[in-house]
Amino acid sequence: MPETYNFATVQFASHEARGERLNVGLAILNGERLDLRLTRSLEKVRAISHDVDIELIKSCFNQLNDIYVEYLPRSVSPEEALELAIIESAFLKGISSVFHAGNTEAYSQQISFLMERIIDVEPAPSKITPKKATPLRSALKDAFRREGVLAKRGEGISDHKVVPRYKIADGLEADFILKNGRIHVVESADFIATEGSLRRSVANVAVSALVFEQARMSFGNLGMVGRLVYRASAAIEASIQPALSAAEHQGAVLFNWENKEQRFNFLNEVFDAAHANFVKHQKSLPFHTSSLDKREIN
Repeated sequence: MPETYNFATVQFASHEARGERLNVGLAILNGERLDLRLTRSLEKVRAISHDVDIELIKSCFNQLNDIYVEYLPRSVSPEEALELAIIESAFLKGISSVFHAGNTEAYSQQISFLMERIIDVEPAPSKITPKKATPLRSALKDAFRREGVLAKRGEGISDHKVVPRYKIADGLEADFILKNGRIHVVESADFIATEGSLRRSVANVAVSALVFEQARMSFGNLGMVGRLVYRASAAIEASIQPALSAAEHQGAVLFNWENKEQRFNFLNEVFDAAHANFVKHQKSLPFHTSSLDKREIN
């Protein structure tokens, strides 16, 4: 089961009267332990003041843990102890929020994502590396195309079509996205095609969890429905459950493409959301015919 971690941004202010602040680090509560992460680009504080001592800022930041440990026994919660520690320090508290992670690798990935997004100096726009094609992703694309809901060249989410490879943030893209009243995000994980590199596939699911979280942050006012479609044999499904649970904890609904009933339910949901001319098939048909190879339905 994924754990919930509270965090706060730590800000540097040059002078109270100027009202200028910069995020310089993260303070993450890992149980009762305080995990401090300082920006790698601390020189950015010179953008608001040249009268600063970078080494002093580093020292003060590291002292946050000592102050926190002093307040912890006297506080009603670790969150309160962190609040008091930042107040007493030379810094200011920025935003507070939470993230979820099911294992150490996911925890590190979430922190790296937060550091890149809200703490470190924003890099130049990066080119998204195309995801490696998998049989599952191709099958999904073919199913959407056959149903007439896949976006054509020049069409976007405003056309209420399923758009492949949609940029959620710099370096982060959703496999498929549909805007139709709500935002529908579809991520895929093909554990059968990549069974020889299971660890990499599990890491990809952790990235999918970040996609769902970022989509929720970006489209919060519209509401986000996340769906993770995966392809896995019964032999490996138990071993990937922790990774799947992490995505599920982000609100994603899971569908195993190898399960005909789940495949049918997934396609029905997406087709209906896209307002496609989808005709319900007889209950005796356990899957939608357009999603299968012609040899399976003839």
